[in-house]
Amino acid sequence: QDLSLAILLASFFRYYAYEFNYKRHVVSLHSTAARGMVEREVKAELDGWRNYSAALTIEDPFETFYDVAHVLRGGYYHRIRREFAVAYSKIADVASDKKKDIKGGSDLIDWICEAVEEESGTTTTS
Repeated sequence: QDLSLAILLASFFRYYAYEFNYKRHVVSLHSTAARGMVEREVKAELDGWRNYSAALTIEDPFETFYDVAHVLRGGYYHRIRREFAVAYSKIADVASDKKKDIKGGSDLIDWICEAVEEESGTTTTS
C-alpha cells in the first residue's frame, strides 16, 4: 500500500510539473476521462474567469464558478510548478536509490517540505 501511495504522489507531482497545460486548462475535480478537461476558455466565457495569462486556475469543487487561485500573482504560478518538479525529482531520487538516507514515507515528506534558500538569500519551504 505504501508503494501505491508513493506512485500516486509521484504521478501527481510529475503531472502538474510537466504535463498539465496551465494555459489551456483549469485544475478541476470535475475533469474526468469521460468529460475531458475543463477548458479555461469555457470558464472565461461562462464564469468570467481571466483567460489571458498563464497563471494557475483552480476550480472550487463546490462553487464551480469560483477560481480559488485568483489571488495568486503571476510569478507564483511558476514557483508552484517548480516546487512540483522538485518534489517529483526528490521522490524519483529515493525510488532509484540515489538518496539512501530516506528510510520511510515520513522522512520523504520531511525532505520534500524542508526549507530551501533562494537566490535572494531568503528561506522558504519547499
